[in-house]
Amino acid sequence: MPELTTYADRYNVLIVCPDGQNSWYLDSPVKPTVRYETFMTAELLPFVDKRYRTQPDRQHRAITGLSMGGHGALFLAMRHRDLYGQAGSLSGGSGLFRKTGNCATCWAMLRPTLMSGQPIPSSPPPTPFRTANYGC
Repeated sequence: MPELTTYADRYNVLIVCPDGQNSWYLDSPVKPTVRYETFMTAELLPFVDKRYRTQPDRQHRAITGLSMGGHGALFLAMRHRDLYGQAGSLSGGSGLFRKTGNCATCWAMLRPTLMSGQPIPSSPPPTPFRTANYGC
């Protein structure tokens, strides 16, 4: 991580590295306390803009991540085009579809919602892919 400090100083940028835990950067449709999309957009960004000298607009804000963070970067950038002017994903999942694990959210269910900018449904639709572990 020392390289990040060097890059931040060289290019005069602020780099914020939140821990997404196993959230996929979503507000969980089944666990009301798991609200990472809300945290990232409604809490973290205002905190950073208030605490540091930033240019708080989409032209001066980028989001990127590695693996799950890369997925989160694309997800948040698509959902919040007013906040992020650039997005990058490094080996990130570009879809949300896993039949097992902690996050069994189906990309097919979320894609139309993401593209419309509407809130994610509060409950999953009935599909053959839904598992007992649905949600994050």
